[in-house]
Amino acid sequence: MAISKTQAAKLLASAEMEVFNASRAPAITQLSAARLAGKVKRARTLRDKQRDLLQRQTLATRERTGTKGGVSGSANDRTAKKVEILEEILQRFSDRLEKVQAAAARAAAKQGPGKAPAGKKVVPRRSPGS
Repeated sequence: MAISKTQAAKLLASAEMEVFNASRAPAITQLSAARLAGKVKRARTLRDKQRDLLQRQTLATRERTGTKGGVSGSANDRTAKKVEILEEILQRFSDRLEKVQAAAARAAAKQGPGKAPAGKKVVPRRSPGS
């Protein structure tokens, strides 16, 4: 389920919104493999943090009210929604990283094992007797 920017802005903190914006269309296509790997790590950290918070809140709600959903049945919905958004962000970064790595592997395979990288000059080695 795609989350709109307005929905995300209502739930996410400013640091989380930066990660959300980086995971969207034009921005994500401009990231290198190394930057994508960093974004995957950051998104995973944020998701894990919110997942842990949700678990602590659920346990506290159960202790306080005797039910996981609280008296109204909708306790902790906001945190649960935040976890969903962060999982979606993580998935976007992971998918994009896989595509970039696959493209790099295809380019390396297409280049061939004995060929020099594009733009590099190959200088033959001298034999020891020369």
